[in-house]
Amino acid sequence: MKSNFEPVKDLNVTRRKPPHYQSTRTCYFVTSHCSSGEILSPEERDIVLSAIKFLDDEKYDLLTAVVMPDHIHLLIIPLPKNDDAEFSLSEIMQSIKSFTAHRCKKKLWQHESFDKTVRNNDEFVTFASYIYNNPMKKGLVVEGEDYKWFYVFNNP
Repeated sequence: MKSNFEPVKDLNVTRRKPPHYQSTRTCYFVTSHCSSGEILSPEERDIVLSAIKFLDDEKYDLLTAVVMPDHIHLLIIPLPKNDDAEFSLSEIMQSIKSFTAHRCKKKLWQHESFDKTVRNNDEFVTFASYIYNNPMKKGLVVEGEDYKWFYVFNNP
């Protein structure tokens, strides 16, 4: 069962460009773009979505995701890795990027990913809607759930 996200309590800052801010048990909207000019084939999108889903319940709670031809969007809540810390967004994205690049046998991703803290339910709905609508906005499908590389957590 997926857990609810909590308001920001502890804040860790990673000094990169742009800086990354991470708090415990917080939901994040994460975007990562392919390397310049790189377009993921359908087979490569299968690999990327499979890797994203594989890490669910291992490094994060995956709430929704979409793998577009040239980028990905995720809504995730990082999970604890030990008593003192949870997986960082950089560790999570490194896992996805390195595994998929290795499987596809080429450099797929730009170095940086972009993340935003989801601060409340209204923002959660906004980001989840953006992920759902992205394939429709790009003219890839008529309905978001018809897009093969769209994932949403279904609570049984």
